[in-house]
Formats: sequence, C-alpha cells, structure tokens
Amino acid sequence: MSEAQLQWWRAGASSTVTIVMVLDSRPDWERVWAAHEWALTVAPRLSERVVESKMTTAVPVWSAAGTFRLADHLTRTTVEGGLSELLALAQSMSTFPIDVSKPLWEATLVEGHNAYILRIHRALMESVGGLALLERLMSGRPSSRNGGLPARRREYLPSLLDNLIEQTKRLPLDVTTLLRTSIRTSVETSLRIATHPRRTAGESLRFVGSMIGLSTVRRSPLWTARRGVRPKLGVVSCSATALARAAEAAGGTIEDAYLAAVLGGIDRYHQRYWVTLESLPVSIRGVVRDVPIGLQNPAERIAALADGSPSSRGQADLISTHVTGLTAPAFIAGARVRELFAFQALDSAALTTTLAIHDDTCCVAVTCDGDAVSQPALLVECLQNGFDEVLALGVRGRSAKVTEN
Repeated sequence: MSEAQLQWWRAGASSTVTIVMVLDSRPDWERVWAAHEWALTVAPRLSERVVESKMTTAVPVWSAAGTFRLADHLTRTTVEGGLSELLALAQSMSTFPIDVSKPLWEATLVEGHNAYILRIHRALMESVGGLALLERLMSGRPSSRNGGLPARRREYLPSLLDNLIEQTKRLPLDVTTLLRTSIRTSVETSLRIATHPRRTAGESLRFVGSMIGLSTVRRSPLWTARRGVRPKLGVVSCSATALARAAEAAGGTIEDAYLAAVLGGIDRYHQRYWVTLESLPVSIRGVVRDVPIGLQNPAERIAALADGSPSSRGQADLISTHVTGLTAPAFIAGARVRELFAFQALDSAALTTTLAIHDDTCCVAVTCDGDAVSQPALLVECLQNGFDEVLALGVRGRSAKVTEN
C-alpha cells in the first residue's frame, strides 16, 4: 500500500466518494454485469481487500479477497420519481461506512429514474483499480459492447476518478485575498437602503443585525454540532457556458465563479439566522484558508478569488473542490451519461461542495452534515440563489436548477 493509499485508509471506513451518474435511458443489465466482470479481469485490485499486518509498525497490504462474488458489490434497484428520490437512495448508501473487510467499492444500477451509483473508498481511488473501474465501464459510443476504452483513447475520455485524485495538483483555485477592510457603519448602510429601496435583503439584514448588537464572526456559529454520521445530499446545476460568461464578465475563471456562488449561498443561509459572517475557513487543495464571505457584490467576490488568501488553523467549515468530469460524451451499456455528481465525504467539515463539468453542465454535488446544518433544504436553496446572482453577471446567464433531499 502506497503512502497516499495508507493516508486514506487510516481516515476510516467513511472516507468514500459517492458518484451519481444520471442516464438518459435504461442500460442493459446484462451488458452492465459483463462490463464489471471484464473490469475485474483487467484490474484485479477491484477484487482485493486491505489486510492489516499483525505488526503494529507494518503497512497494510492489498490481498485477494478469497471467494469474490460480484453480486456482493454490484446490485440493481428501481427508483420511481425524480432526482429527489434518486438522491434519497444515494444518501442512504452514503450513511453507512463501507465494509472494509471486503473490496472497497459498491455499485448500484438504478432503473426507473435511470442512473448508476458508484461508492468507492478513497484508498482504492488512489490505486490502479479505482481508476480502471470507470475507464472500463464507460465508452465513448452507445454501441460499445465491453464498456472499456482502449489505452490509446483514454485521453479522449479522462476518468473522473483520475480527476478526483489529481484535483489537488490541478486546481487553479487560489482563494481569496481579504478585500473587505471594515464593516460599514450603520449610518452609511441606512443611507444606502433609504436611497436604494431595492437593495438586497442581505444588506438590510446586516444593517438590522448591527443595530441590535449582533457580532461579526470569523467562522459559522451555526455549524458547530458536526458529527459526520448523517450526510444530507443536494445538487445544483447550471450551464457551464453561462457560468464561464459570468466569470469572464467579472475578470475571473469558472472556478472563481463557482466558489463565489457557493460563498454567496452560505452567506444568504446565515443571514436567515441573523448571523453576519466576516470570513469562513475553507479547505482548498488540502489547505484551510480564511476566505472573506461578506462581499455582497458577486463580481467583487469573483475578482477577490484570484488574489489568494491567508492560511488558517483549525477545522474547515467548507471543503470546496472542482473536478474536470467527463470531457466527451460517455455511455454505460448504451445509456448516455447526462449529469455527473461526485459527493465527497465530510471529513469533519459541515459542508462539502464539488463541481464536475460534464458536456455543458456544471454539476455541483452538495454534502452537508445533518447534525450541524439544521435546514439542509434551505441551504441548498440559498446555494441556488448564490448561483443565480453570479449567473446574472453574464449577458444571457441562465437560472441554476436545484434539487435537495
């Protein structure tokens, strides 16, 4: 076991990623089964488990799992309804730690609301087996029978898992300089509200909060009761073209616009509780940074994200990541992947958000701690509003779509 694999293994059975692929049609079950069997032949790691050494100082090893039964890892079920019902299934799967006495992955083909859900431990993601699983299951055309990509064509369809693993090396997501230098005085704020009656509700809430003596804080006082055992899932999606246009209008990148939208949503959520946040500890590329969150203008938020921010100590309230996703049309057993959401483990944070861009869709997977975040539905709604205000910076920005469970 490599050093990186060992790090994730020591993180525990809950250190998993749940990938939800929404499909445009019902895949053929026999082809799905055959594709998994074939993946096992080309990636034996998928049938191996981790074995701890009896010597306390020895590194665990990958070992054959004895009698491996694909039926223990690949199942199918039916989900009627919409995306909310699909997320409820993914949420129930992510609630329970993965069985570390067996190979560290499980997959479910969902019929009805057609989808494929893959849950995989990050120790396996760091190994060749984790990379091979999606590479071998997906193809670049609907008629492919084995579901795999020849090695010479892998650059055409990068593995999502590969991007997940490499995200800490690739992300141009240096988050923000501290642009906010002082809190506006109540007189200045009251004048702005009086002169501009259509000023955002957030500005008014900040003003009232200051009048009744609410203090500005550097981390969320609402998200302290985190345990990480009741993850709640939600998604927000929007046009990648529209988000890129909004980012360009503000002089930033699409990653800047994505994080600016998330921060705006978090700020809105806290305003509902009359809490004014000055900054928020955010984990980006494994480093916790003190990110200013009170900038009301989304263009200012985007512009600020390119300048860098100081590192911070302690736990992060938010883990924000971005993965490339699938850069070309992808199919599983003849069914095309329409949307792709990668739900990260909480890792002691109250909230994780992951952006995966697939075709022209920004798929944002939201995982929040059900104990720390008392109203997950409200939080996802606020995140939608955060994306909407960022998209409005573009000439023809389209509204974000939101689904929560």
